Amino acid sequence: KTSPNLSYKTAASGIQYFRFGVAEAANAGLINCKVYSAPVHIAVNAKPFVQLTSYIFGCYVKPVVIFASGGSNYEWRGPNGFYSVAERAVIDSALYSDEGRYSIKITTNKGCFDTGSLYLNIYPAAHATIGNTLSICEGSSINLNAGGGLQYKWTTDRALSANSNSNDNIANPVVNPADTTTYKVIITNQYGCTDTAFQKVNVWKKPTVNAGTDKRTRLGIPITLDGSGTGTDIRYFWTPDLFINNASSLRPVINLPQTAYYTLHAESNRGCGSVTDEVYIKVY
Repeated sequence: KTSPNLSYKTAASGIQYFRFGVAEAANAGLINCKVYSAPVHIAVNAKPFVQLTSYIFGCYVKPVVIFASGGSNYEWRGPNGFYSVAERAVIDSALYSDEGRYSIKITTNKGCFDTGSLYLNIYPAAHATIGNTLSICEGSSINLNAGGGLQYKWTTDRALSANSNSNDNIANPVVNPADTTTYKVIITNQYGCTDTAFQKVNVWKKPTVNAGTDKRTRLGIPITLDGSGTGTDIRYFWTPDLFINNASSLRPVINLPQTAYYTLHAESNRGCGSVTDEVYIKVY
């Protein structure tokens, strides 16, 4: 450049060095007759490297995050007057009117900036359907039941495979929980949108019973039986119901005229079976 003022443009970043030289017009062709200034340097800062996905999708009435990287400051603009200065901008509840192109200006800490944009599609939300609360007897199996999606994923607070004999990624897996369990299912529709639902399985415990240890007494001296049992919604009773103050009690008082056997019965009111146990009472 041969003018006193230099207009300079470069695509490369870094430090550029310049010197300015002057000479009398008559001696301009002689190198030794030129006088040069001390070098000056120009720092050329790099523009930010804008990083963002050109296309993203969101689900109706679900939160949507749009994000970019590459700079220190961010400025988003989009449909419906959307504006944000967050690196990860959030649409709290996406509507179909939020669909469209979102532009961003990214600025570095040196003040250099660049721009970019992405397109946001809003798809219909997924709606999980779930069956009613289920009830089974201990040791039994039952099908869970969900709908509303193309893909399913069932989980519990324990691994589904630990108390299941079916696949955890179908709509109606077969489960056999040992205790009352609430199962969670995440369903996914054809657009990749998800919804969550819960189905509870009540496990009615089967009856267990213990009539207690064999006993001894003397004629005319009453004794108390020591029955016990477990289970869900269980009915207990003793047979025979002779010489006993309350045949429905686990610990009734009996006053026998002679040696006898008593049987303690336990029956499930939920249809989960019945069991018995016997005790021998020796009367002297």
